[in-house]
Amino acid sequence: MLMLAAGALALVAAPALAQTPPSTTTTTRAPTTTVPPTTAPPTTAAPAAPVTTTTVAPTTTTTKAAAPTITAILECSYYDTGTGKYNTVWGYNNTYTSTQTLTAGGTQNRFDNPQKNVGQPSSFQVGIKHNVFIVTHTGSSSWELKTIKTTAPGKACSTNPVAIASDSWSSLIVLAIVTLVLGTILFWYSFRRAKRP
Repeated sequence: MLMLAAGALALVAAPALAQTPPSTTTTTRAPTTTVPPTTAPPTTAAPAAPVTTTTVAPTTTTTKAAAPTITAILECSYYDTGTGKYNTVWGYNNTYTSTQTLTAGGTQNRFDNPQKNVGQPSSFQVGIKHNVFIVTHTGSSSWELKTIKTTAPGKACSTNPVAIASDSWSSLIVLAIVTLVLGTILFWYSFRRAKRP
């Protein structure tokens, strides 16, 4: 009986299954249409604003050149403890375009210590000239060139400039003496050889 009920159930269910169509998937595409490209209407640029040009006149600056002159250059001063005096090294700067002549010891080229003429130049070449001469003095010493006065002692020299000069002369004197002695010996030796038969 159980079989019979199962068979009846299968018969009842079979027509219901037969009536249901199998499921299928269908894809529907939307119709495509070709749209012609649109062209934008031509645009015209807005008129440019007028350009204003301002011309500025160039400015000219005139600087007055300094009047040419001759000035002293105080190189350095060395205090010699042995003598109690300063040895000061001097130079000069001539800004003229040619060599200038100022009489040594005159009103435009003089010292106040130890005397007006201490061996300073009277002919000044164009440009800056260093280490031109040395003045030995006690206390201060001023060199007046044109109307400008420069006073020593100045910055300290690292060595005594007078000692350096005297050392170089000493070396030359020693060299001359040695040369003279050797020359004399060589002369006597040559002379004696010449007398031999």
